[in-house]
Order: sequence, then C-alpha cells, then structure tokens
Amino acid sequence: DHLAEGIRQLWSLLERTKRDARRRSQRRKNSKVVVKDDNSSSSDEEENPEETLSLKTESIALQLFGLHHKLINVSLRLAEYHLNNYRSSSAMQALRSSARKIVDSVSLLRLRSGSDLSLQRSVKHQFTWLWEHCGHFARSFAADEHWRDRGHACGDDVISVLQDAQAAFSDDSDMLAENGWWSMFLEDTPICQLTKGKVSLFQVSGLISGQKNKEDDYNEAKKLLNQQKVLQRDRRQVLVAAIVAYSRAIWVLEKMLEADEQQTDFEEHSVVGPAILILLRQRLGDACNEIGKIMLTELRRNMSSENQKSFSSAGRVILSSAEFWFKEGLETFRKCNDLPNLALLCCNLC
Repeated sequence: DHLAEGIRQLWSLLERTKRDARRRSQRRKNSKVVVKDDNSSSSDEEENPEETLSLKTESIALQLFGLHHKLINVSLRLAEYHLNNYRSSSAMQALRSSARKIVDSVSLLRLRSGSDLSLQRSVKHQFTWLWEHCGHFARSFAADEHWRDRGHACGDDVISVLQDAQAAFSDDSDMLAENGWWSMFLEDTPICQLTKGKVSLFQVSGLISGQKNKEDDYNEAKKLLNQQKVLQRDRRQVLVAAIVAYSRAIWVLEKMLEADEQQTDFEEHSVVGPAILILLRQRLGDACNEIGKIMLTELRRNMSSENQKSFSSAGRVILSSAEFWFKEGLETFRKCNDLPNLALLCCNLC
C-alpha cells in the first residue's frame, strides 16, 4: 500500500512536470524570435529552464521506476504465494497488476536520455518471471483438480488472465508504440510463429494445420475436439496456454543469456539464468507431451466409435497434431538434456 501511494503521488508530479515542459516548449515555438549575436546570452538563459525541467523529469522517472520495480517483485511474490494456496482470484489480480506495472516501467525508462542496460535487464527478468508464473498457473490447473474445488476457477478464467497479461503489452499501447529494446515483449512467441498462428492464447485447440491437412479437415477436427466433456476440454486448452506462456518466458530468457555472453558485467547471473532456463524447458516439454497424449486418447476414442468414416479426415489432423507435440517435447527435452523424459517421449513416438 505504501509503494502504491508513493507511485500515485510521484506519478501525478511527473505528469505535471511533463505538462510544464510541453507548455514551455509550445510558448517558445509561438514566440520564436530571431536573436542577434549580441543577445546570445539571453538565449542561453532561456534554454536553461528547459534543461532543468528535463533533469527533473528524468529524476522523478527514475524514482518511479524504483518503486515500480519493488511493487512488481512484491506482486509476483504474492502471485507465487496465492498459486501455492489455490487463491485463484488473488493470483489473477497479482498477475494482471504485474503486467500493467511492467508496461509502466518500460514507459518510465523511455523518459531517460541514456540507456541503462542493468535497468533494462531487470525489466526483462520480471517479464520472464511473470510468464513463468502464468505458465505455472495454467499447468497446475490442468494437473490439479483442487483448483476447481478450492480455487473456484475454470479453464476460461485461467486463459483470460493470460490473455489480459498479453494485452497489456499490445503494440496498440502508446507506451510501447515505438521500436526499441522492449520490442521482444510485443513479438509473437516461437511456438506461434512455428504453427503460423494456429497456437496462441487466442487459439488454444492444440491442433496443427500441416501442409497435408486441408483447412476443412482442420475445422472438422476442431469441432470434434469441442465435443469433449468440459473438464477434458479445459485441461487441453489450458495446457496449450501454458505452452505459449512458457515459450514466451524461455524466448526472452534465451535472449538475455545470449546478451550476457557478450557482456562481462553480469557474471553473478551466469549460474542462476541457465538453471531457470532448464526448469522452464522441462515444464514446457512436459506440457507438450501431455497435449500429445490427449490427442492420441481422443484419436483412439473416436476410432472406436460408430462414425469412423466421417472421422477419417479429422483423424489425420489430430494424429499429425499429436506427432507435432511429441516432437516439440522431444526437442525441448533434448535442449535441457533431460534423458529420462527423452526416453519416455521416444516410446510415445514409436
């Protein structure tokens, strides 16, 4: 509460300072007069107030950034606590708040004249942490029935939180409109690019439309999966959302580690970063494996039903989707050298 109150007061002061700077700049444009050489000293005196306002703006922005950084850490810690205790509404609120505050942090860093790599890195780390929690929320919901009984949440609630977190970083926002170091927050996840948009937080069927599959077959398979019972459908869709969240966290963390290899100032993170990356890859691989098994189960169930003829075209899409997820899981486990899970996935592919 104290952090939020400090942010509220400083933010109003920052907005007032920015308005003063804009008004002063507008007055200078409206009353622009050609100054002679002998009046150059008075011109210098007119420029000093603008420099003072600029320094004041940067100073307030830096203080605000520090408060935001602390508040985001507190929110993410609270989200972790709520997730461990099935407090779904509190966890959702903490995740949404963290996403909005990270966007505010980026906008504050943009007010600084120079580029501070350590501050940028801290924001990227919080962004990764946010999506790690989003992925954990979705994956935990899919595996633990207590989320319905004790947390009073459904699959749509979980997916909605992740969608809201992504919407906070939408390029429609004026705060993130220009291209810069934060552009990685706006780009599609690798899994979204790989599937050409068939897998995203707004496309959570888990079906993959390959070159051999027609669009009509894909739509037929989608209708078939929508006939699943609510619990089965929720589990499948939430697992897909978890994959998207983990994919985003891993992608940003990989970029950070690549940058660290070219820097000598971040040696203290050389052990922690790779360890987190291995953990995220294991969770991503596990989610991919679970989606593949769900697809195979649905395939077997419909093959034993009476409408085998109408199922044949949709069955090919489901089978190819299952193969895709098993191969993605295999590749992910390979990257983190997880030999036991590699062996299990190879058995699923045989």
